[in-house]
Amino acid sequence: MINKNCSILVFLSITLLSFSFATAQIGWVQKANYGGIARDDVGFFVIGNYAYAGTGYNGTNLTDFWKYDPSTNTWSGGIAPYPGAGQYSPTSFSYNGLGYCGLGFNFSTLANDLWCYDPTTNTWTAKASLPGPARYDAPCFVIGHKVWVIAGNRGGPPYYQDVWMYDINQDKWTKMNNFPGGNISSCLTFTIGNHGYAGAGWDGSSMHTAFWEYDTASDTWTSIAPIPARAAGLAGMPHCFVIGSKAYACTGLDGTWKSMPVGFVYDTVTKAWCSFSHEGIAARSYGMAFVLNGKGYMGVGVDTTGIWNGPFRNDFWEYDPKSTFKVSDTNLCSGSGLGTAFSGITSLDSSASPLTWNWTFTGGTPGTSTSQYPNVTYSTGGSYNVEMIVSSSCSGMADTVIRSITIVGGSSIPITLTGNTSICTGQVDTLTVAGGGTYTWSNGSTTSSIIVSPTSNTTYSVQVNNGGCKKDTTLTVNVGPKLTIIISGTDTVCAGNSVTLSASGGKSYSYTWSNGATTSSITISPATTTNYSVAVTNGICSGDSNLIVAIIPPPKLTVSATSISICQGDTSTITASGGGKYLWSNGSTTSSITVTPESTTTYTVVTSNGYCSTDTSVTITINKKPVAIITGGHQVCSGTNITLTASGGQDYEWFPSTGLSSTTGSTVTATPNVPITYTVIALSGKCSDTATSTLTVLPAPSATVCCNDTIQMGDTVSLSAAIIGANGFNWTPDTYLSCDTCPNTKAFPKFTTTYAVVMNDTDGCQKIDSVVIFVEGCGNIWIPNAFSPNGDGRNDVFAPKGACMVSYTMYIFDRWGNKLYYTNNSQPWNGKVNSEIAQEDTYVYMITTYDGLKKTRTFWGRVTIVK
Repeated sequence: MINKNCSILVFLSITLLSFSFATAQIGWVQKANYGGIARDDVGFFVIGNYAYAGTGYNGTNLTDFWKYDPSTNTWSGGIAPYPGAGQYSPTSFSYNGLGYCGLGFNFSTLANDLWCYDPTTNTWTAKASLPGPARYDAPCFVIGHKVWVIAGNRGGPPYYQDVWMYDINQDKWTKMNNFPGGNISSCLTFTIGNHGYAGAGWDGSSMHTAFWEYDTASDTWTSIAPIPARAAGLAGMPHCFVIGSKAYACTGLDGTWKSMPVGFVYDTVTKAWCSFSHEGIAARSYGMAFVLNGKGYMGVGVDTTGIWNGPFRNDFWEYDPKSTFKVSDTNLCSGSGLGTAFSGITSLDSSASPLTWNWTFTGGTPGTSTSQYPNVTYSTGGSYNVEMIVSSSCSGMADTVIRSITIVGGSSIPITLTGNTSICTGQVDTLTVAGGGTYTWSNGSTTSSIIVSPTSNTTYSVQVNNGGCKKDTTLTVNVGPKLTIIISGTDTVCAGNSVTLSASGGKSYSYTWSNGATTSSITISPATTTNYSVAVTNGICSGDSNLIVAIIPPPKLTVSATSISICQGDTSTITASGGGKYLWSNGSTTSSITVTPESTTTYTVVTSNGYCSTDTSVTITINKKPVAIITGGHQVCSGTNITLTASGGQDYEWFPSTGLSSTTGSTVTATPNVPITYTVIALSGKCSDTATSTLTVLPAPSATVCCNDTIQMGDTVSLSAAIIGANGFNWTPDTYLSCDTCPNTKAFPKFTTTYAVVMNDTDGCQKIDSVVIFVEGCGNIWIPNAFSPNGDGRNDVFAPKGACMVSYTMYIFDRWGNKLYYTNNSQPWNGKVNSEIAQEDTYVYMITTYDGLKKTRTFWGRVTIVK
């Protein structure tokens, strides 16, 4: 009798999983590494279902951008590189299907430009530049179509305090009220609802914790709860993403410039912060964080252990907390006790405390529980759902897991009896029962499996006892006769031909051949004598047979030709061997044929050994004869060269070699002294043709130029040229000359100069002769010690002066050694720094001058701005 009212008690046990620092806790899942090289201070934005990240720094400024697809967990390149001036710590955001990136630093220049990226065209477009001072480490928050850029770094304290609003629709900047947190760099910013939030950051000497909420309607800031620790610190683009009403701030720097593996959550409902862990993920700062398809992501950055001496990162993580527990199906008869039904329980990020547990037990007593270790009782057998909900009071994240368990009563014992239900006479069968505790077979056996060999159809039964509940089941084994198999088909075949073999049997039979075929007939083409076998079964009984198929080899026919590649009009003899009689495709029956094809032709011959035949073929290729042509002219000036070009062939040979740059190749240079005829042979494969070209040598004009001399800087020297056979000439260079087209002229160069006379005659021949004038000596360099850049037209710029100075480079530094101005192309300093006139003060200069003798002189000194 089965007791259906038994009580079944389920004990729940929880096993919390622990992780080392190198393995992410539940909630964080490592994704594919960032596509580019490891780096920090990147620009990033989200467009549609994809994230884009690029620029940054890894020992050098970077401009590449990469695209992340969460559906395939892949990063892909091919994004147009960032064209902006500042690649280090730019300001970035997205709106209406477009990405924006701007400002930043390239370790020599601060930037204020702004660029827009369109993923549909993969192009960047320049937008209106920030009208305020250029900067980097200036985060922002986006509300609607407007962006607020908060303070930032100018390269050293004091940092900026100003706030600028950018209207994306109007491409216009507007200055707003200053940030109340003071002069700050790298603060943490985010948007929740229609409010912006900013705080924390670095002022040049300490990390901040104060936080503020911004009202766009009144352009006012309201103080809110400070962040519990300086987690955001000097984070460049701080790690922060928003899900619902909560902002998740990840890592950053502490007061000693060390990266922190901890985060905090700000809840706009409770208006409070609480700790939020991402243990197991290496500490970092200057990275990126964003939300994509409702999930948080963070990655890249640098792991600092002091000031900038940690490794750059390229790892990438997803925040999507999950929970789970395992269930063991319980198959027990009513009245029995149960063991542990639940194990391996894991939950959300275990460091996010406190966690709450909410269980629902359908059909159990009690039906719900908030205990981490509840006890549950089931009174009847069946399948039941168990639901576990784990949530974190800090992060607000929750996860639900539902599993099914099976409680078994006596009548529902899950018995299975397996074995072959049909066998052939003389075969054995193994019958196996499962699903109970003890077994009793109709043949008296008590094992779970028995071996039987019936001679006729027989039914076997077994009783299963699971410790109080019993159930019977049966299985019938049918017995059939053996099969006799015959293979029909020829047992000889010519090599390369095919033959069909067929096995006896009806349509309901199944076949397995030694070559893997499963049909009653097979068509074969064996390469060697082969034994073919087949196994046949009708589903109950089976049989087999075999047949040896012998191979008769075909004739070994070979064909050769005196040449398989000939020129038009030539002949070739083709000879066949290895057979008895021959038949060619052109109708000939001899072993050899001589052919003169007009185009490329294939000739086939067939021979037989009386049983098997074979054929083969040979192709005679016709090569077209080339037509040689020489181009390039027929006259050359004495002492010069002319280019001759041959065409019509593939390779070329020239002769004679006198005056030629080469005797091979399609193009050669000829420099003959006397009239000469050149011949070229144009080759195309084995075919050739010739062409000739006769060159006439024309005389060139001549001149005597006088004379080389040495003068002092500022002196004048006479030059003369005696010219014969020229109808025109000129001096070059034409600088520092009294006349550049006169035979006799005066020269007054400032540095050593070579003057040449270029002559041309009526045939176009040219001759050049030259003299060298050496210049010695140079004057002093004068550098002013003050100037007044007030725009009155007098003494408005600062620059060196000298009689023989050709060019100069110049650096300007302030009293702290900061570089204010630099030129390498002799541009005077107008007194401006960042588009504004520098204040009245004394500044340090370093000037290097270059004179006409190509000598350099370097000067250090001070210059004063007077307004």
